[in-house]
Amino acid sequence: MPRIAGNKGHYTLGLIDSKGVPTGHIYPFPSVTTVIDAVVATKKLHHWYYTQTVKGLVTLMGKYGSNLPTDEESLRSLLTTEGLSPYGVRNKGGERGTALHDDLEKLCGGGKPRKSKANAPLLAWWEEKGLQPKHIIATETPLFSFKQGYAGTLDLVYKDPNDGATVLTDLKSSKYIVWTHFLQIRAYEMAWLEMGNQHIDRSTILQANGELGIWKEFML
Repeated sequence: MPRIAGNKGHYTLGLIDSKGVPTGHIYPFPSVTTVIDAVVATKKLHHWYYTQTVKGLVTLMGKYGSNLPTDEESLRSLLTTEGLSPYGVRNKGGERGTALHDDLEKLCGGGKPRKSKANAPLLAWWEEKGLQPKHIIATETPLFSFKQGYAGTLDLVYKDPNDGATVLTDLKSSKYIVWTHFLQIRAYEMAWLEMGNQHIDRSTILQANGELGIWKEFML
């Protein structure tokens, strides 16, 4: 019997016996996103970090003008304290994404998240789909693939109340959907099936962005 734990970077799978006692068999797995970033997304990530740094410096120039320091150490410090460094922007985005996923979990469990600009698109999608907790098959579920050597956490599998299809959905709070997102959800689908779960009729990416005020679904 497996027990899996981890975060966005890596997961560790430990095997226990029928009585729940650890067997000592431990298997490390990189996350799906770690694999994708390492193999196909490195150049794009470098460009994003560069672009965010330039945007941050332009903002600082507009705010401080001639008082803006010119030495590297001071500029680095100011970018950080103003929340304009690429790491700060990335972390803010991660926090927004985590909050949105928490709201999805509440909906799946029958809760009612407090409505905000950030989660309005998600709530609108949930209502339009006619979803209820009884339709939920799995949410925030760790997955792993021995065949391919990766792990991850899927956001949602549900039974569509309109046509009865079993749907695997990955929630994104980003402004843009890129082709690597489709690699990610396909990897989740493959791991889901490898673990002996039921057939998936369709896999979708749900983009729910509060800043844009929209939700869109993208199907594989």
